[in-house]
Amino acid sequence: MSAKATGSYLIVLLACVSFGCTFDARDRAFEMFANGQPAVVAETVTVQWPSGQPVGIVGSISSCGSTAYLTAPGLGTVHQVDLKTGRATGSIGRRGGGPGEFQFPATLAADCGRNLLHVVDIPFSVSTFSTPDGKFIRERHIDPVFQNAPGGRALLSPGGDYLYVPGIWKREGFLNNPQQQYYRDAGLAAQLSLIDDTSRPIFAPVAMDCPSGDAACDLTMFDRMETEDGTAWVYAQGPGTDIGVAAPDGTLVETLDIVSPRFVRDGQRLVPGLGPAATTEWGLTNSTLVAVYAFGNRIAVVHFVNTTVWDPSTRAAVEFNVFMNVFDADGKGLIADLSLPDVPIGRGDDLIYIVDYGSAGRGADGIDSIRLLGISVEDSIRAYLP
Repeated sequence: MSAKATGSYLIVLLACVSFGCTFDARDRAFEMFANGQPAVVAETVTVQWPSGQPVGIVGSISSCGSTAYLTAPGLGTVHQVDLKTGRATGSIGRRGGGPGEFQFPATLAADCGRNLLHVVDIPFSVSTFSTPDGKFIRERHIDPVFQNAPGGRALLSPGGDYLYVPGIWKREGFLNNPQQQYYRDAGLAAQLSLIDDTSRPIFAPVAMDCPSGDAACDLTMFDRMETEDGTAWVYAQGPGTDIGVAAPDGTLVETLDIVSPRFVRDGQRLVPGLGPAATTEWGLTNSTLVAVYAFGNRIAVVHFVNTTVWDPSTRAAVEFNVFMNVFDADGKGLIADLSLPDVPIGRGDDLIYIVDYGSAGRGADGIDSIRLLGISVEDSIRAYLP
């Protein structure tokens, strides 16, 4: 803790001794409580689509050099864009059930060394294309016991032989377990071999219950983290309050509490299967984890709270208040609750990417351009920590 922070803490402590007050341990768990101050945007790219070509809601991003690939799950395609010129240069795949077609392209990973793009479709399949021509090569199927879900980020092994896919491995009777045992006997994320097409779970659950019902029960997220002992993993579950730190083989080593002052929970637990209206309402008074990233010895964890009520009569997307907590590799809290413009769609070498859809908002018709915002964790730390 800095001298400045220590001095402020002692003043508050003396005041509480004199007049009495209640401490929230979460307020003291971080060097700084940002309280919604904005994270630093280090890069902005405006991407323009040809007139009449729909943009949709961007689900995830992967890039090779100046070429980025953006999933558009609602449109059933992948946009290819040039980050230097800011122009959309084409698309890969289309909606359908044939080779090279998608039902719901949720996430993707580019193998820049081999000029390949792996697109994860819901349910259960991974389609591989050559880049930059977008030619379909083959389709692989993950074990149907595995349930992938929208959100999260796919990741390739350093050699490109394995693809890690967000989701959850279900067991017989999984949804009939008591609410507090939702994740009993389940595994998180799939390690898919791109050599022999075998797949297996890689992470053990950090939490056993899913208080959000269906809203985020299958949402998992992970990233590789470089440590003094080599490569490790950080991972989380959407309805959790902790993240896991795992060994290279996925074995859980420790858990880190990520709860911050703006990470809210009202104690309500929903049973599975209530539908989007109930689970979206739960999200109005409860936080959901949506991303975890590792940049060197920094861990960035993103959580959000819904700000709109579910309305099936409109096509309007649910909006969020989004916040980021930053930790060091030992789990020490550095900054709590930096505000982000929207939910992240992925990361680059040193930036977290977020889409600004403009005043019309996400999912609006007639959008022909977006702004791709690059959030810098390091710049944010330098901006706010003494």
